[in-house]
Amino acid sequence: MSQYSAGNIIREYRLKGRVQQRKLCHGLCTPATLCKIENGDMSPSYKLFEALMQRLGAPLSIFDVAIPNSEFERVQIEREIASRLATNNHNIQELLTRYEQIPFAMNKLEKQFYLSCKAGVDSIICDDNHKSQQAFYDALSLTLSDFTLETDLQDLYLTFEEIKCIQAIYTFSSINLCNQREFNKYISLLNKLKLYLTTHTIESEMYARSFIDLAIKLSNLYGVTGQFQKALETAEQGLECCIKKHKTSGFYDL
Repeated sequence: MSQYSAGNIIREYRLKGRVQQRKLCHGLCTPATLCKIENGDMSPSYKLFEALMQRLGAPLSIFDVAIPNSEFERVQIEREIASRLATNNHNIQELLTRYEQIPFAMNKLEKQFYLSCKAGVDSIICDDNHKSQQAFYDALSLTLSDFTLETDLQDLYLTFEEIKCIQAIYTFSSINLCNQREFNKYISLLNKLKLYLTTHTIESEMYARSFIDLAIKLSNLYGVTGQFQKALETAEQGLECCIKKHKTSGFYDL
């Protein structure tokens, strides 16, 4: 990936989406760094390029992107982890151990990926919901340090890892809300994320992985609260996404 082509690609998609530099790079790099990348004066790391493209909703897979040696092994492990998780195979601990032990120091985005995956694995075997939620907060804070449950998502541009962390935080928050029978507050949180997914430009694969899981949770919650028409509509939206994106793993949960 040449400096010129990387910057050109980012600038082209940013201008097409009418996205301000400061909003696009918030938490990822400084506006000055993004400006240098777009002008061809600096080459982004592969993870930074990936994150910026995800926030822009751009299909990274269509670009022939060279991966630096310092990032190559971790990128390969990330792809293997993503492949396993896509089939609901959460046996990724040995991959995370390999990821951590690579001699090159993790950059911020690699660390976020590692922490969010580790939080997901640990949450399966941990009964402490508060601890699990905090682990996802810790991962998310690397790029969105000011995030709270009240944060308006509509003004943000999010990577897949950030969406995954936010959805997990909402889910663990829901346990206390549901115990207190405050189902509508949980529904409100999930609908904030649904609104973001359906009103922002999001790459197809990233949208499918996020929306189907959200539709399952939201449809079930509507059913629990007796809002059967909304439950049916949300389930149908999830099924439509499953069929359109060929994601059969979520089909029978809807």
